[in-house]
Amino acid sequence: MPGETERFPSGYTVDTAMSLLLSKHDDLVTLLDERMKSQEVAMSTALTAQQLAVAAAMSSAKEAVAKAEMANEVRFASVNEFRSSLSDQAATFITRVEHDTLIGRIDRVEGRIDNADGHGKGVNAAWAVGVAAIAGLIGILGFAMAMFDVMSN
Repeated sequence: MPGETERFPSGYTVDTAMSLLLSKHDDLVTLLDERMKSQEVAMSTALTAQQLAVAAAMSSAKEAVAKAEMANEVRFASVNEFRSSLSDQAATFITRVEHDTLIGRIDRVEGRIDNADGHGKGVNAAWAVGVAAIAGLIGILGFAMAMFDVMSN
């Protein structure tokens, strides 16, 4: 047999060795193909899971943004209502000119009331003086009459 040595007979020939190497090569290629396919499946599965997670996160983010926008709209509507309320309230307040005019009128009315009170008190005092004078005259006349009666008797 060609390729054999006398010391170590193996039974292999160049053709059988070549056949064995080609068989091992084919087995290795098959093994690598299987590993590549399983890695592709794993990567595809991981990528799909990642895409689903990103889609869920985006959906949640969009929902959160929509809720935040709605909350802002409600808050701004409330702020605008408050502003409108303040504007309406400010429209009902009197101006400085109107205030000063009303104070002047109040001062004039108070002056008239004071004058009327003073006049009334003065009239009352005059009546009191008049009544006291009449009472005094009546007293003097009574005294004079009493003295005249005493002297005539």
